[in-house]
Amino acid sequence: MALPQVNNQGQRALAIALFLLVGIFFAWSFSRLPLEDAGLAIDWKVFWNATHGFQATYGGGDFISPPWVPPLLWPLTSLPLAYGWGALAFITFVVLLLSVPRTQEKLRWLAGVILLITAYPTLRQLVDGNLELAVIGGVLLALWANEARQPIFLALGVLLAAAKIQASWLLLPFLAFWVLRNWPRRPVLASAGALALFAVPSFIWRGGEWLAALRVYRYPGSAIDSSLRATLHRLGLPPLATWLVWGALAAITLWLLLRSENRLGRVQVGWLAAAALLLGPYAASNSVLTPLALGVIPFYQKKPFWGLALIALFNLPYLALGNPGLRVAWESSYWTMVLLLTWLVLGVFLGRLSTQNRQNA
Repeated sequence: MALPQVNNQGQRALAIALFLLVGIFFAWSFSRLPLEDAGLAIDWKVFWNATHGFQATYGGGDFISPPWVPPLLWPLTSLPLAYGWGALAFITFVVLLLSVPRTQEKLRWLAGVILLITAYPTLRQLVDGNLELAVIGGVLLALWANEARQPIFLALGVLLAAAKIQASWLLLPFLAFWVLRNWPRRPVLASAGALALFAVPSFIWRGGEWLAALRVYRYPGSAIDSSLRATLHRLGLPPLATWLVWGALAAITLWLLLRSENRLGRVQVGWLAAAALLLGPYAASNSVLTPLALGVIPFYQKKPFWGLALIALFNLPYLALGNPGLRVAWESSYWTMVLLLTWLVLGVFLGRLSTQNRQNA
């Protein structure tokens, strides 16, 4: 009986060694790229400059991550700029691989992996060095913790998902409502205590500076904002019409959410991420990776034709890589359209699924 245990330990050690070697290769490869190019590691430079040297500097106006995020970044930002960027890319790659749901059809799972890691938003994420991995990983951890009723992991998942609140602000209240409704009181209190244990000290430490940075953040409503209101404003809609469209989308989202019978499936959380980016005050175009990974890829596994149609829209900007002028002029508005279609297609799927479940009940 001891020999299989040794073999398992050896396999585990080999897997860890290979994992570390691939991570080192990523970091080394990214360190060879010309970081003086303004188009590389744009977001990572902001994170690195704000948190390098075990600090958290909110004075620059670009760094607006919540105050519990800097300590999570310190292991990476303690590295030289390029090496930390490579390590972040490797972790992002791993999170994306783990995010693809396992299916009984291995070829469909493999196809989902290939479609996700080769998608244009994934390329943007690796090139820019942003933190969508925290949102995607945090949501997945929170979903697992909800099923397993693990308070500490639920709190950690919530904090990670809130690292970029623009993609998770709709999901987190719904998750809280679900937990309050279905969990026993003791693990609910344990979750709240764990959340406070992590969040409260960070707010005492840098909460005031973070809130001040949010008030002066200059990108909402700008040319790079892909939120619904920003795009409608760019298209010349009057403010009243803009708010009517925004209100209609919000009302339909709430209505479908109430009809969903409190399910917390992958397609639903991806749909909520798309809605959050549309309805929020600001949505960066590289944040579209979150609804793609959380919702569209699992939707593709259920509905291949419609899933591939959506994935094709996420990849269409590949055709404009050689035309930076076109990308600057239209990319943000294009992603608003993609998010709208994602919200619509996933919403129709969830609505039909809810109707079928009600009929079968």
